[in-house]
This record gives sequence, C-alpha cells and structure tokens, in this order.
Amino acid sequence: MGDMLELLICFRANKYVLLADIRKAFLMICLDLEKDRNCFFLKEGDNLYCYRYSTILFGFNVDPFILDHILKYHVEKFPSDECPQVLKSNFYVDNLVKTGNDKYSTLYTTVKERLQEGNFEIQSCNSNSAVLREKMAADGTVRV
Repeated sequence: MGDMLELLICFRANKYVLLADIRKAFLMICLDLEKDRNCFFLKEGDNLYCYRYSTILFGFNVDPFILDHILKYHVEKFPSDECPQVLKSNFYVDNLVKTGNDKYSTLYTTVKERLQEGNFEIQSCNSNSAVLREKMAADGTVRV
C-alpha cells in the first residue's frame, strides 16, 4: 500500500477499518543473508577482523523494504484466500490498514494466527466495529 493519498481515500470511501501494528517488527528481522551484508572490518596490527551484526540495525533506510520482503515471503506458504492478499498489499511499513464494507472479524483472527506462525506479533489493534474491538480486547491486542 505505500501511497499515503490512497490510504486516506480508503478511510473516506469505506465503512469499516481494521488497524494493527507488528510489535517490534524491525528488531525481529534477522536473516543470515542480511547479517553478512552489514559487516564491518577492523584492523589490529597485521590482523584484519570481520565483525557482523546479529540483527539488522534499527534505523537502516532499507528496513521497510526488508520487512515487506519478509512478510511477502512468509505469506507465500499459505493457501490463496483473502488473508494473503491483505498481508501482501495492506501494510504501510509495519502497520496493517484494511478498509472495506465488512466487519473483518474472521480476517482479524486469520491475520493474527498467520503472522504468529512467522513469529510476528500484532499489537495496537483497533477498528470502528464494536464487535471486532471486543474481540481484540479479549485477545489483549487492542490499542489502549
């Protein structure tokens, strides 16, 4: 979803909204491939030492791209239904923003379960549907 104007129009054009945030998204990203790309060298005397980070540093300008790639890779293992499409196209950095004319109760549950399979935890959830907010409160993910 990257376009902010499109996001704002969706809020105006649809009846319901589902919002969620991936908890500590950028601190959880840890791929061996990326760790090797972000290494540094120190020379001590005649010896050259290579050090690499055990996680991707928070604040790299590529973090949103890497998170998007990891989410899309994770979603590929699931059957084709509404949930993978939502996970592929309704994130703005680490925030899920889904608008439409459905109350999204089952979608919320499916999204939460599938993200947990990839060790992503959602938090700060909200909706303008009272039924869905009650479900989020029961799960402990509702925005306070």
